[in-house]
Amino acid sequence: MAGDINIKKIDTKIISLLINKKYISNRELAKKLGVSPLTIANRLEFLTKNNILMKEWVPNYKKLGYENLIITILTLKPEFHSIKNLNFVKSQIIGNNKKAIFCHKTANYRIITIHVAKNIADFQKTVEKVSAKYSHMIADRDVNVFSYVDDHILNINDLWKD
Repeated sequence: MAGDINIKKIDTKIISLLINKKYISNRELAKKLGVSPLTIANRLEFLTKNNILMKEWVPNYKKLGYENLIITILTLKPEFHSIKNLNFVKSQIIGNNKKAIFCHKTANYRIITIHVAKNIADFQKTVEKVSAKYSHMIADRDVNVFSYVDDHILNINDLWKD
């Protein structure tokens, strides 16, 4: 339990900074807190070993040139509720696009995808093309677009045309 662990004041400051900016370097944390990067590394190791923080390995898509994160949710109409149709529509959205970093089919016949994109317009064309071509199968479409600005992810849904 967290109550049995000796959490120091610096630990709470580190956690606070990580909550506000998930992707921050040890060097930047050290600079903000006025301690050495070694101190940060030691505290992060302590917090991770004690399950206070969880370590994730996530590609830095911004550095790879992908400035946008796009989450789509497509819901099939009831008369098309089948795994075959779900897989078919999913394949049309994903296609040969290897930039889909997550795709999940839900029990209520929704397809949820998370993509990274260098160009929103290309992805938008794909979703609109699939939505138009298979509109007889798709009951609902929800698209959320996020963009990196100064290492923060901002919702830019207002740029998406319905």
